[in-house]
Formats: sequence, structure tokens, C-alpha cells
Amino acid sequence: MAIRLSFSALVWALFSSVAFAAATLLEDVALLSEGPGNITVTPDRRIVLSMHQFFSSRLRVAVLTEQGSLAAFPDAAWNAGGAGTAVALDSVLGIQSDASGIVWMLDNGMRAGSVPKLVGWDSRGEKLARVIYLRPPVTPANAFVNDLAVDEKHQAIDIADPARGSNAALVVVDLVSGLARRVLEGHRSVIPEKEYQAYALISVS
Repeated sequence: MAIRLSFSALVWALFSSVAFAAATLLEDVALLSEGPGNITVTPDRRIVLSMHQFFSSRLRVAVLTEQGSLAAFPDAAWNAGGAGTAVALDSVLGIQSDASGIVWMLDNGMRAGSVPKLVGWDSRGEKLARVIYLRPPVTPANAFVNDLAVDEKHQAIDIADPARGSNAALVVVDLVSGLARRVLEGHRSVIPEKEYQAYALISVS
């Protein structure tokens, strides 16, 4: 018992020291008046943020300017939103830039009820690179595609869809063919544990 306590104390002391050192090295990059969702940095070091739909932000995706303010990314037209607009972002959470500067934005479409889609914007050439729609059965009626990981080695993008818990799944998009498939739906590796579900219900209520 004495060894365990001593080891625990050592770990805690080390953790506290590292945390304190890290805190002294941190600096504020920007003070935002609107709630961000996720963040990515392009190869040319531009900071791009998705704006969280829960806060009804006027922007869907924004870039941090040198003055510390937010500007529409890629432009105002793309941030217009709406289900009837052919070229627009509706509600984006997942966002990631790849090594070539393509900013991949995962639009879950939940603000206006539009079809979920994956939008790739060429941040170097300032042009649209790709739009891949995620239509049913890849996305069921209760889909909530909210995060992504770009796998450049295998030319794929993996998307998390927690849906309503019991039918949670991953969506794998093949960037070569543009085809998407839903995998592991309802598998224990992707659905929330019962203890977490109970905690979530208590927290929400």
C-alpha cells in the first residue's frame, strides 16, 4: 500500500508540474464572441473553425483573421445556409485540413434539413475541390454525422455518426470513387455504454 501511495503521489506531482509548465506557455490566440465547434490549421497556417450549430452562429465555417476577428470561410455565399441552396454549408462540425491544403468540412445538414455532405475546399487554389453527398442508406433519418478523420494513406475519410445510440455507426468515404458505406452499425465498439447513456439522460434532464 505504501508503494502505491508513493507512486500515486509521484505521478500526481509530475502531472501537476507538467500542467503548470504547460499553462505558463499557453497564450490566447483569439477571444471569440461566438461558439466554435472544431478547429483545423491549413499548411499555410491559417486557422479555420467550424461554428457550432447549437449556438445558431451567423457563420457555418470561419477563418481567423490577422486582427483576431472571424471571416466567412470559404466565403459569404457558402455560409448562406438553407436546404434549397445548391452551393452552401448548412451546419458544419467536423473539419480537417489535409497535407495538400484541402479543408474537409462535414455538413450534417441539421439546421435546414438538407442532405448531409462532405465538402472539400482547396485552400491554396481557393476553389471547390469536391462535394460528396451522404444520402440514405449511408445516413438514416436520425443520423448526426459530426466528426471526421482524413486517412491520406488509404485515400479515405472516416466519419462518426452517433445517430441515436443504438444505431450508431462509422461512415467510410472512398475518396477515389466518391462512394460511401456505413459500417459497424449498432456494434458495441461504436454505441455508448449503458452507464454513459444513463448519465447523459440525467444530465440533459
